[in-house]
Amino acid sequence: MTQGNSVGSSVTVDALRSMPIFESLSVERLVPIARVAVFRKMTRGTTVLRAGDRTDFVYLVLSGTL
Repeated sequence: MTQGNSVGSSVTVDALRSMPIFESLSVERLVPIARVAVFRKMTRGTTVLRAGDRTDFVYLVLSGTL
């Protein structure tokens, strides 16, 4: 990631459940995901990934567009 990202904060089960990909999962399934997930707020124009980049992370957009 390049400049423009804020320090990560914890992700709640409710925040995960607000996303269609997670909405059908039980709390028991969401808790382990929430434990390792981190919010990152990106400023407009920040490069998150480029085509071909390797990463150990999954990025999900809660609001905004890519």
